[in-house]
Amino acid sequence: MSPRIARRIFWVLLTVGVVGFSTASCSREEPPPAKRGRIQVSPGEALSYAEQRAPYLRLRTAEAVLPGGWAAAMAPVIVDWSTSSPDSADGHYQVLNLNHGGNPIDGTTVLCSAQVPAGPIQRVEFIVVPLDKLGIHGVVAHAMVRFIFADDTPLTLLDPSGKPLFGDPAIQDLILSWEAWRAPGADFDAIAGLDPTTYGLTLRAYSGPQRFLEDTLQKRDWYATPLELPGGEVGNAELLRVMLALGDGTARRTLEGIYSRTGDDWTRHGPGTDASAATASSQLVRALQSGTSAEDSLTVLPQNELSYQTLQRSCATMALFTIRVAMARLVAPEHRIRLSLDTTIGPLEPWMLAAAKDGRRGLFLQSPKVLKYVFAHRQTVPTRIPGILDRSGLVPHQEGHAIRIHYALTDGPPYGDIRDNLIR
Repeated sequence: MSPRIARRIFWVLLTVGVVGFSTASCSREEPPPAKRGRIQVSPGEALSYAEQRAPYLRLRTAEAVLPGGWAAAMAPVIVDWSTSSPDSADGHYQVLNLNHGGNPIDGTTVLCSAQVPAGPIQRVEFIVVPLDKLGIHGVVAHAMVRFIFADDTPLTLLDPSGKPLFGDPAIQDLILSWEAWRAPGADFDAIAGLDPTTYGLTLRAYSGPQRFLEDTLQKRDWYATPLELPGGEVGNAELLRVMLALGDGTARRTLEGIYSRTGDDWTRHGPGTDASAATASSQLVRALQSGTSAEDSLTVLPQNELSYQTLQRSCATMALFTIRVAMARLVAPEHRIRLSLDTTIGPLEPWMLAAAKDGRRGLFLQSPKVLKYVFAHRQTVPTRIPGILDRSGLVPHQEGHAIRIHYALTDGPPYGDIRDNLIR
């Protein structure tokens, strides 16, 4: 047997084994008892939040829920297009639901507002965060995109009045991360996620330090692949535009669906007797519909693609898809692209639903189809994407090798030595 075939067989067995049992290894055997009951964010409260000039919200991460049971702390990034001007001289986006300032130790999430520069963007990195013990060579991992801004044009945190936050409002980097929207405290189940009705799809926005803190507490390192996009800073800015517009369009249609189904049902089954729930829900839906981007037709997924799916609309496939769309727009900016994942990943296949229904047993029974699919669609495995990007000519090289950066708290942290950043 040749070494190449042996490695291929090892890769096959590793894929099935790790994916099949990742849920068990990453989940708690028994969830800890909740300290408090669920805190439901009513339509009226959500409307008040949305009507603020620069919303700011502090939540109990494991307790705050939106209608339908969705975790409020996982709320997607939304762009306020009415106050954004990405094409002006000092172009920027005003974004809501930026995750910054919360404390995972005490279980709080802070969603705030920020002014994100449309450019210049100094560097873009494709980040892989391994979730298993195999590191960058493993299979189970999370993928996200990091935008690093120039020193003189950082991301600016806003106070509730819409002005720069008093003190030091500057943040040097932004993380955009496609995730499986689920209930508070619910562990992610990759097998259940094969059924697209299990999870919602949310593009979450974090400040870089906030996301690194949360990953570090879970002993997860970052493996970064710098991207060298066509046009340099122009390409970087186009990728940011596509990701924000796609995330915003997906968020608005998802939230519209959530609040279209509340109203009287919320009044009957929600907390208290909020008689204005139906009115607030209707106002929220109208606000979501009226606030869409001028590029809406470019950036809204079809209705049947608005949910998370482990292989087809995951953190990895969605991140790679947005890179491909940005590249297409750079080549032909006048071409109005109709976004559809079918062009790159294919339609939902029956075996996926069968595997999701029967759990690990179903995955084992469907393993030949799983392997065939994964080999045909390597982009479904986050740790394989840096190689795909490299072969596409999008990764810079040094001394003949693609540049890779390993960020860890004790070895090359992205934000300086922790001993210099703490008051000791």
